[in-house]
Amino acid sequence: MLNTIKERTELPRLLAKLNPNAVMVELGVYRGDNLALFAEALPQGHCYGVDSWLDHLQGRNRTTPSVKSAEAEKVAYDRFNSVRNVTLIKSDTLTAVRNFADESLDFVYIDADHTYNGCKDDIKAWYPKVKRGGIIAGHDYMTHVNDRVSFGVIEAVDEFVKSYDLTLHVTEDYPPTWIAQKP
Repeated sequence: MLNTIKERTELPRLLAKLNPNAVMVELGVYRGDNLALFAEALPQGHCYGVDSWLDHLQGRNRTTPSVKSAEAEKVAYDRFNSVRNVTLIKSDTLTAVRNFADESLDFVYIDADHTYNGCKDDIKAWYPKVKRGGIIAGHDYMTHVNDRVSFGVIEAVDEFVKSYDLTLHVTEDYPPTWIAQKP
């Protein structure tokens, strides 16, 4: 069924079809555009959004928000303030993971730290939280964004799926999303 997904925007409907009561987490909410699609598709489920709003693309070592990130945080909180099936968690991803029991989530979407180590750490920390049959996925399955920014997402994801012998599906849209299902 995952191989039918051509674009990232199809994931919320797939998840709702698999389990209308799904509990999911998105790492890297930013303004909340993607999380809003899940919240709409899962009115009976629950969506958690985790973001530190300290930086959008460049890793965890930032200690103060940029103006752009602070504006994005305000947009996200305003957007979800009265949405009952969404909970925002202002935290780094490796601290927030402690709030969730192993095998308690139907879906985890990783779109936070795009460095190799950051992506690898997020996958390693959050994969145990996914239920059997659940889905782990992430955005920006690519390596080069521009002359100043390079991602390590492909390397981290490829190592992960190989180490767990999972089947990897990559969407056709740009930037592509990677998807794997926990056996």
